[in-house]
Amino acid sequence: MVHLLSDLELTALHFALLLPDVFDIREQYRLAPEAHADDLGAYDAAALRRASPGTRALAKSLRITHPLCRGDGQSAPWILTTDLLITLRALNQRPSLLAVAVKPAEALSARRTCRLLAVEQAYWEAQAVPWMLLTP
Repeated sequence: MVHLLSDLELTALHFALLLPDVFDIREQYRLAPEAHADDLGAYDAAALRRASPGTRALAKSLRITHPLCRGDGQSAPWILTTDLLITLRALNQRPSLLAVAVKPAEALSARRTCRLLAVEQAYWEAQAVPWMLLTP
């Protein structure tokens, strides 16, 4: 079962399935708000020993206000997500990740959307994971 939020994400998933050596595709992948082990740790134990910054620290370094959830007089960091996280694994090679954000072209005219995409991109760059933005 796959949970996608738009037809555009479905199109991106179909393209991802054409990639060679696809081992796994996770949708709406949660990005850690705090420092954490590299996300490749699910497939590579060595990645568990590497620490990466969370979205809150990255947003602060980029001078972007991190989104919050508010309710009942309390607030907590909003959990940012990447639309598709693709695990690639060639025969006899270590697995690697590819992070894919999918946005309609009109969403890129919103300044806040672009800033949150910058945080997402920085999250993956901190782990040396290729990140791409797909638009129509």
